[in-house]
Amino acid sequence: MKKIPFSVFSLDGLYRLASSIVAEIKNLSIEDADFTKLVALAEKNLKHLEAVMLKTTTKVHTNTIFKLDQFFDNSFKALKSFIQSCMYLPQKEKQKAAAILWELIRKHGAALYRLGYTKQISRAQNLFAEIERDPRNQQAIKTIGAEVLFTQMQTCLNDLIGGIEQRNQFIASQPEGTSSDAEKGLVENLKNTCAYVQIKSAITEPGVWQKLENQLDVIIDESVRIARLSQTREEQPESETTV
Repeated sequence: MKKIPFSVFSLDGLYRLASSIVAEIKNLSIEDADFTKLVALAEKNLKHLEAVMLKTTTKVHTNTIFKLDQFFDNSFKALKSFIQSCMYLPQKEKQKAAAILWELIRKHGAALYRLGYTKQISRAQNLFAEIERDPRNQQAIKTIGAEVLFTQMQTCLNDLIGGIEQRNQFIASQPEGTSSDAEKGLVENLKNTCAYVQIKSAITEPGVWQKLENQLDVIIDESVRIARLSQTREEQPESETTV
């Protein structure tokens, strides 16, 4: 059986190689207690590596939170601008209502969108809490017709809080360990699994073990080819482009 040159594989490449090997093994449904244990361990190591990779690359969650924060910032800016504009309306009642709301905005942070997530959320929550406590504030919102803007800001705030909570729960749910630890475990398991297949293929009559060995050789060949091609591309200097 062909030896796997693990040094040519990136973390993603190793993950894809191991996934292909495990999938091919399970596809043949070989009944062998010891081999089943090896495959189960390989699946466990694969999940561990996947979890660690996701933990160290939380880009999806980070991008989602960034977008939610932008939505909140824009909703706050829109509300603030509207309240400021109402202070210049000819109707005295609306001027007074806008002044009440503007004082609340100033109290809790007219530039709270520039703060970090924790302080931003805390101040926004305090703003809404004060509005809820005093019926005069609620009436001021109705007087200038800012109900939709306040509701929109509240929704964006709740979405931001939810996004941060989901990210934190996701990170907390991942196993401890580094990608290096997970990689070592998977490499060791793949070596043992392939060695087992090679031994079984050599000592048994032609059949499923020989078929598996041949198919794994094909997977290894293709995976190594892709890994080396990727390696070559990364080592090549960027070519100059002309417009």
